[in-house]
Amino acid sequence: MAEATTPSVEASRPDPANAATPADFVEGMRSLKRWVGCGYRQLEKRASAAGKALPRSTLTVALARDTLPREDLVVAFALACGCDEDQVAGWVAARRRIAAAGTIDIPAVAGVAPRRRARVVIALVTLAVAIATVVYAVTASSPSEPHSAPDQAAPPATPGLDQTGTPSPVPDSSTATPSVPMTTTTSADQNPVIPAAAAASSPPPQQSPAKLVPKATPPTQTALPTQTPPTQTTPPAPRGRETVELPGEAPIHCPTPYLVTAYGPVAQCTQRSGDNARIGYYSPITREFGPTSDWLSVVDPNWFDGSMQATDGVRADSRGHATIATSYGPGVWATQYRDGKARWGVINLMTNEFHPASQGWQPIAS
Repeated sequence: MAEATTPSVEASRPDPANAATPADFVEGMRSLKRWVGCGYRQLEKRASAAGKALPRSTLTVALARDTLPREDLVVAFALACGCDEDQVAGWVAARRRIAAAGTIDIPAVAGVAPRRRARVVIALVTLAVAIATVVYAVTASSPSEPHSAPDQAAPPATPGLDQTGTPSPVPDSSTATPSVPMTTTTSADQNPVIPAAAAASSPPPQQSPAKLVPKATPPTQTALPTQTPPTQTTPPAPRGRETVELPGEAPIHCPTPYLVTAYGPVAQCTQRSGDNARIGYYSPITREFGPTSDWLSVVDPNWFDGSMQATDGVRADSRGHATIATSYGPGVWATQYRDGKARWGVINLMTNEFHPASQGWQPIAS
C-alpha cells in the first residue's frame, strides 16, 4: 500500500523509465531502497503485509548483482517500497523492456564483471591469508614437524555486505570478515577479521592446549549485540552439527567432525546472537571460543549443508552455520569434508564457490 507523500517528495522517488541496461535497472532498485530508508527485514515484512514474498536473502543477492531480477521479485520489492499500482506497473514495464531489448552490452559487461570478480578474488585471498595465519598457529607443534604447504593463495579477509544491502567492496554493510575472508563497510572494512600483518609478526605458539584458544572477548571496534544470550539449553543438533553452550554467552554452532591439530580437535564455529554473528575457533579441550571477527549482520540463520565446488576445482560436502552479509554478497564460514579429511574456508554465495584457507586438508577427529 503506497505511503502518503507530498508532491515534492514524491517527485524525488527513483523512476526506472530511464534505465537502459540490467545494471541501470538494479541501480534504480538500490536507489529506491535508499529513498524509502528501509532495511531488508522491514522490506520483507512490508511485502508480506501486501501479500507478497520477499525473502531477505533473495533480495540481498538480487541487489548485489547487475542482472535483471525476476519479475515477481520486482513487484514485491516495489510494493514493499510503497509504490502504488501505476508505479509498480512502471517498474514491471521497464524490466520487460530491458529484457526484451537484450541490451546487455557484451564488451561493457566483460569489462565490469572481471573487475568485480577480481575484487572478490582479492578479498577472498585476504581472508585465506588471515585464516591461514591462525591455522598455522594452531597446527604448528615444533620446528621439526612437517607443515603442509598452502594449497593456493590464501584468501583475504572477506568484505561484508553493508547493512543497507547494497553491494560494494563490502556492501552497504555493517561488518564483514573473510575471503573468502570478508571485510565490512564498518570498522571491519578497514580492519580484516584476522589482521594478517599482526598475526604474521608473532611466532607460532608453542604452548599447552589450555592456551590454544584465547578467551572470547568482544571486539574493540564493534559493540556486542544487545540481545540476551539464551538461558535455556539448545536442542541437540543433527549429525554433522554441534551447538555448544558457553556460560554467560550466546551459544556457538560448529560443523563436525572437528579438525585434528597439534593441540587436539579444533573447529571453526559461528557464534550467533539474534541478528548478529561472529566467527572464531573453538577447542573442546579448553572449552573456550576465540572470536576472529567483529559482530556481523545475519542474512539467513539456517545451516548451509551441501556439496560445493572450491576454487581449486575440488567438490566436497560443505557445512557452516548462518549466512552472513558481506560487501561481496552473502557468505558462509564453513568446513569442507572429503575422504576422512577436512579444511576450513568461506563459501561466497555470489560466485557459488568455496574458498579454502591455505592450511589445506587436515585429518578429522573420530
